[in-house]
Amino acid sequence: MANMCEFSMRLRGKQSSIETLLSYMDQSNKDIWMGRGGSIEEQDIVEEGNGMATVDISGWTKWSVYDSMIENAKSMEEQRITGDGVWAWDDDMSSKKRFITLFDACKEMNINMEVTAAEPGSRYAEHYKYEDGHIMQERGNSWDEETKDGCYTHSDFDDVVFTVAMPAVA
Repeated sequence: MANMCEFSMRLRGKQSSIETLLSYMDQSNKDIWMGRGGSIEEQDIVEEGNGMATVDISGWTKWSVYDSMIENAKSMEEQRITGDGVWAWDDDMSSKKRFITLFDACKEMNINMEVTAAEPGSRYAEHYKYEDGHIMQERGNSWDEETKDGCYTHSDFDDVVFTVAMPAVA
């Protein structure tokens, strides 16, 4: 069984676009899914006028944001196009017109996004930031080893309590 990764995300953009992105993420959209998606547990919407909003959400996903909403979306889309892959398709999966990554959804809908996530049972944390069409920060972090350049080391996570304190997305 997959480990449960808790995440907190801030989205800023047109409220209608954010609602569409969230439907991809929680897989309530009938045509497009964001990989294996995520469960949205709490949602706080601050309307800014002119249809713009900032939305803070918290939820969980399988393994990690990177695996579920980025890499799985890529491999699912590849399988949808080529017919070759490892995913077991049921009628619901085979009816999808597209699988989209978190970053591609943000780009297409002009949404700024920042997410922090942790799965303490696997000693893993991650942080991604997407702003104005660019990935500003992409860090997958392991307590026990560095997984990418610039990752935190084991000692940086000692005594860390993972509560959500989201930095502002401009």
